[in-house]
Amino acid sequence: MLGLVLLGFSVVALPPIVAAFRAASYVNDLSFRSEGLVSEGLELIAEGELLSEQFIAMERNARQFRVLGDESMLQLYDEKHARLIDSVNFLIGLSRTHAMRQRLDRIKSDAQSVALALQKSGPDYVQMDEVLQTFPELQAMAAEFLVESRRYINDQLQSLRETARRTRQSLAWQGTALVVGTLVLALFFARLIVRPIRQTSIAIRRLGEDGFDQSIKISGPPEIANLGQELDWLRRRLNALEQAKGKFLRHMSHELKTPLASIREGTELLIDGTAGQLNSTQSEVANILKNNSLDLQNMIENLLNFSSQQTMEDSLNLTEFKLSGIINEIRENHHLSLVGKQIRWDVQGKDLTLVADRDRIRAALDNLVSNSIRFSPEGGALSIACKENRVDYSIEVADRGPGVNDKDKDMIFEPFFQGRNPGHGHLRGTGLGLSVARECIESHGGAIEIVDDREVGACFRITIPKHEK
Repeated sequence: MLGLVLLGFSVVALPPIVAAFRAASYVNDLSFRSEGLVSEGLELIAEGELLSEQFIAMERNARQFRVLGDESMLQLYDEKHARLIDSVNFLIGLSRTHAMRQRLDRIKSDAQSVALALQKSGPDYVQMDEVLQTFPELQAMAAEFLVESRRYINDQLQSLRETARRTRQSLAWQGTALVVGTLVLALFFARLIVRPIRQTSIAIRRLGEDGFDQSIKISGPPEIANLGQELDWLRRRLNALEQAKGKFLRHMSHELKTPLASIREGTELLIDGTAGQLNSTQSEVANILKNNSLDLQNMIENLLNFSSQQTMEDSLNLTEFKLSGIINEIRENHHLSLVGKQIRWDVQGKDLTLVADRDRIRAALDNLVSNSIRFSPEGGALSIACKENRVDYSIEVADRGPGVNDKDKDMIFEPFFQGRNPGHGHLRGTGLGLSVARECIESHGGAIEIVDDREVGACFRITIPKHEK
C-alpha cells in the first residue's frame, strides 16, 4: 500500500511540477522584459521631451542676451546648457540603437559649439544671428530623436507581443496535455487509493461528530481493511466509555446532593440560632460552611447539567421573561460570597425582555457570575452590562481578577479544562461552568466569547438572537 501510494502521488505530481516550473520561468522572463521596456520607454520619452523644452528655454536666454546685453542671461544659459549636457549623457546611456546614439552625439556637439560661440561673442557680435539660427536645427534633431525613441519602443513592444503569443500558445498546449494526463492518472489511482482513504476519513469524522452508534466497515487493501476493523473496535470502546462516564456523573451527582443537603440544612440551623446562639467566631465559621456548600451545590448542578446536555435533545422551552429577575436571583444566591469578599455588584444597561429558555439562560449567567466571583480579589467589582441590538441581545459579565491567560483562550470553554490563572476561592472548580454556559447559549443559536479589549480582569460576552414566542 505504501509503495502504491508513493508511486501514484509521484506519477501524478511530477507533470504539474514540471509544467509549473516552466510556466513560472516563462512568466518571469516576460515580466522582467515588460518591466524593463516600460521603465526604459518612460525615461526615453520623458527625457526626450525635456530635451526640446531645454532648447526652447536656452534659445530664449540667448535672444534676451542679444537684445538686452545682460550678462546674467548668459549665466542662466550656461546653467541650462550644463543641465542639457547631463540629460544628453543620460539619454546616451539609455539608447539601444546606433542611430539614436549618433543623433545624441551630434546634438551634444552642436550645443557645445553654440555655447562656445556665445561665450566668445558679445551682444553686438555680427555672427550672433547665425548662432541663433542653430536653435531651430537643434530642436528639430531633438524631435527626430523623440520619433526614433518611439519607433524603438514600438518595435520592442511588437517583439514582446510576439514572444507572449508564442508563450501562450505553448502553455496552452502544455496545459491541455497536462490536464488530460492528470485526469487519466487520477482516475487510474482513484480506485486503488482514494476510495478506501475516503471511507477511512468519513469513518473518523463520524466518530468525532455523530457519536458511536454506527458500525465502521472499510473495504480495500488489507492494510486499510484492518484499519477499518481497528476503528470499529475503537468506536465500541469509546461508546462504552461514554456511557460509563455519563452513568458515573449522574450517579455521583445524585449521591453527592443528599449529604450536601443535610450539610446545608444543618448550617442553616446553626446560623438561625436553632441549636443555640453562636458567638461571632462561630457565626463566621458557619457562614463559611454555608458559602462553600453553595459552591459545592453549584459544582454538582454543573455536573448534572453537563450530563443532561450530552444526552438530551436541543429542545427549548421558550418563554417571555425579564432578565432582571434572573440577575436578582443570581445575586441573592451569591449574596454571602459577594459580601464575604466585599465585591461591588454593578448592573448596567436596560432591563431586557427575552424570549428564551429561562432555565438555560439562568444556568449560563449563574456560571459566569460564579466564575467571576471565584477569580475576583477582595474588594473587587463585578459588572453585568445588558444591551439590545437590532437582531440580538448582548450580555457582558466582567470582573477585575487576573483575566484569562492567552494560552488558555482556545480551550477555556472545553469541558473539565482548568485554566492557568489561580482563583481566589477555597475550592477549585470542576472546569464545567464555562462549558455548560456555552452549551446553554449555543442551544439558542447564540454564542459566548471572551472580550479581549480589557486591561484588567476577564469579560465574557453572551450574544442571544431574538426569538418570537
